[in-house]
Amino acid sequence: MINFEKTKEEYKELSEKLSGAGLSLDRKEYGKLSKRLNFLQSAVEKIKEKDEIEKNIKENEKILEEGGDEELKKLAKEENAKLKKEKENIEKEIEEILFEKKESENEVLMEIRAGAGGEESALFAQKLFEMYQKFSQKKDWKL
Repeated sequence: MINFEKTKEEYKELSEKLSGAGLSLDRKEYGKLSKRLNFLQSAVEKIKEKDEIEKNIKENEKILEEGGDEELKKLAKEENAKLKKEKENIEKEIEEILFEKKESENEVLMEIRAGAGGEESALFAQKLFEMYQKFSQKKDWKL
């Protein structure tokens, strides 16, 4: 089972560390922490959604425990059923984000454009792309 609080705490610590005034990290460490923070961000957003749903479920349960209007109790019970299903779905999404998405340390995004120089620069950009394409094929890398 996932410890949601631990994930939120790690996210909070990383964001504080990266936004700190006395930032004394080298470039490599900063990049590593930034990647981890970015990886955790979508999971933390889903955890916050789940927390809000749990809050609504508790409010509905209070309505059900208290005496009062039967129509209101019926609505609270129906809403709780929907909220519990939604909570389960969000928990599955969080698991997918944290376990199925693998952080890749080896991804590169490269953009090759023709600069000023007209047709010659376009030809150079094309040759440069072909060079990288052949190199990646030779190394069995995805392109």
